[in-house]
Amino acid sequence: MVFGVETAVPTKESEVSTAQGHLLLSPRTLSSTLLEFSFSNSGDPTLYEPYWKKMGDRSKMVISGDELMSYFSNSVICVDLPCCSLRPLIPDRPKPISVVAAAPFYSSYPMETEFLQSRLYKWSGDANRFDEDEAYIEVVTSPNNPDGSIRGTVVNLEGGKSIHDLAYYWPQYTPITHKADHDVMLFTFSKATGHAGSRMDGDIHRGEQHRCIQRIPASCRHYSRSRRRRLPEPRARRSNFFEHGRGLMSDRWERLREVVMKSNGAFSLPEYPQGYCKFTGEYTNSNPAFAWLRCKEGLKCEDVLREECGIMTRGGTSFGVVATYARVSMLVLTLSLTPCLEGYRLLSGTLNGN
Repeated sequence: MVFGVETAVPTKESEVSTAQGHLLLSPRTLSSTLLEFSFSNSGDPTLYEPYWKKMGDRSKMVISGDELMSYFSNSVICVDLPCCSLRPLIPDRPKPISVVAAAPFYSSYPMETEFLQSRLYKWSGDANRFDEDEAYIEVVTSPNNPDGSIRGTVVNLEGGKSIHDLAYYWPQYTPITHKADHDVMLFTFSKATGHAGSRMDGDIHRGEQHRCIQRIPASCRHYSRSRRRRLPEPRARRSNFFEHGRGLMSDRWERLREVVMKSNGAFSLPEYPQGYCKFTGEYTNSNPAFAWLRCKEGLKCEDVLREECGIMTRGGTSFGVVATYARVSMLVLTLSLTPCLEGYRLLSGTLNGN
């Protein structure tokens, strides 16, 4: 997928109209942020690239000749998500089962569910509004994508089942407060180490392995087992990687919050409580992979960030909420929000009626 910027950088001072005022930014301010933010729409974890370059040969892997000799392993692992996770949970019934998630929900869930046009399941929207007296599947993302909140099930009705998406349940993003112990769990190592190209994603189904294998589509089961080995393991230094990642994310969030505070209310961010992390053995802060940025009322945050800064984000409507929100990736290789967001100090006086 390729992201770009819809309009070229103007050759003179740019005036952008908003619902309640005007913001003047110079072409230099716009162009300085253009390249750095053009990929902020995705969760591509390129920020860890310098770490692995420094590791060099210490992160190489060797596969011996007697390994990978079977199609199967001792666990049920799928990579085509969420299709593979849904299939084993669907009861035999004449009509499709409802799939829900609490808003703001991961934007790909409705898109993928509807794109497949399956007769087995259908997207039924916000779990907070679901009150049907029928079987359903609730997808619980924790930490949540896009807002970083820690979540549990919402519907809790009889006949329901849940899938817990734990893609960002890693110590650099959130305190590891408990052992993940759900019947169906999605995970991805790409968000842990940054190796998204390995496609080492999957799910774990608790229960009878043979039954799960029968009900999971063949396209999900039969993939190269070498994917499971395409993850660098720095062995004695692996805890240092999470320490490095936590420090990196903490620094980015600290800088972002400083900039948002200077906007005088034009922008705001969620607050996250500290938690005792069983991985680190200390109290740590949450540093989510995405910033859930809220703009002043009357502004469409996605449009503002794109037109002012060249930042390609996803607006709140993609996640089932209002357009005053936008999701900005904190995982890009280069992150420098200051030149763009500080410009909103020029706008904040108008927005606040001063």
